[in-house]
Amino acid sequence: MARILETTVELKSSPGKFLDMFVGKQQFEVSSICPSYIQGCELREGEMGQVGSIVVWRYVHGESTLQFSTYINTLRRFSIKISFIFSDLIQMRDF
Repeated sequence: MARILETTVELKSSPGKFLDMFVGKQQFEVSSICPSYIQGCELREGEMGQVGSIVVWRYVHGESTLQFSTYINTLRRFSIKISFIFSDLIQMRDF
């Protein structure tokens, strides 16, 4: 069963910096910014930061190390649509 969550987030940085951090060349540095939450990411398919790319992220939830996968659907100058195509949290019954 697919679950859809859509949100709008107000940023305190420029859109370009946000895109670089989460879908661009700097996405592999996110784990150095918040190592207690994000342990790293790995490009699994496509080109980094391009539509169609799949990235697997490793993160900490409680005492567990979990992962989620993202897929870039659309990428425009000031907007991005990312799908979470797999997440350990979705598998939990109490989520």
